[in-house]
Amino acid sequence: VTVFSITNGNGTECSFIDLGAAWVTMNVKDKDGKFADVVIGYDNAEAYYHNPTSCGECVGR
Repeated sequence: VTVFSITNGNGTECSFIDLGAAWVTMNVKDKDGKFADVVIGYDNAEAYYHNPTSCGECVGR
């Protein structure tokens, strides 16, 4: 499984994996400037193999 990450000039970072094109993290600043991950997902890649709700995945072709 490969992780692809994109970061902008404000430090906001999005990460995706090539397994189901799943969106796994998005770290954004809160009003106090602290970063928090706002994507609901799993803690490890193995969990995406057994993902009955397709959590974070792009479904379709």
